[in-house]
Amino acid sequence: MSGGGTAIAVDAVGGDHAPDAVVEGAITALSRDPSLAVLLVGPEHVVADAAKGVERLSPVVATEVIEMEESPTQAVRTKRDSSIAVGCRRVKEGKAAGFFSAGNTGAVLAAGTLAIGRIPGVSRPAIGAVFSSSSRRDFLRATAMAPAAITPVATEVGTSRNPSGTCMRTA
Repeated sequence: MSGGGTAIAVDAVGGDHAPDAVVEGAITALSRDPSLAVLLVGPEHVVADAAKGVERLSPVVATEVIEMEESPTQAVRTKRDSSIAVGCRRVKEGKAAGFFSAGNTGAVLAAGTLAIGRIPGVSRPAIGAVFSSSSRRDFLRATAMAPAAITPVATEVGTSRNPSGTCMRTA
């Protein structure tokens, strides 16, 4: 990417309303942040058409797509040229500062862990979302993944003893 800005890889085919909603969101983000560049990752017919005439939007071809109902780990291991795997590799290679996908969350976590790795001392990946509020500044809510032996229970959820609204116990 030219211009020295921040490049973010974006999965063009992830999510319920992809690729249209994803492309529209990428173009909106580019219009709001002149230092942003987007690497739009997906099938050639999608990313090449979307990038035509849009400054700072570069197509990155991926020949495979991981569907929502697929097993995340198996899909990442067998679909090495999926939009999720290719996007994560762009981060590993230093060609993107981050990766965004509204697709198969488990596959994004698996691909990120396999391609990029973990920060030393961090044992589990986390999912984060930015929330906006009219009464306070934007904030990030992150959820760390619990081990498979943990299951949710309905006791004390959302009480003063457990204000986060979740309660976990080992299976």
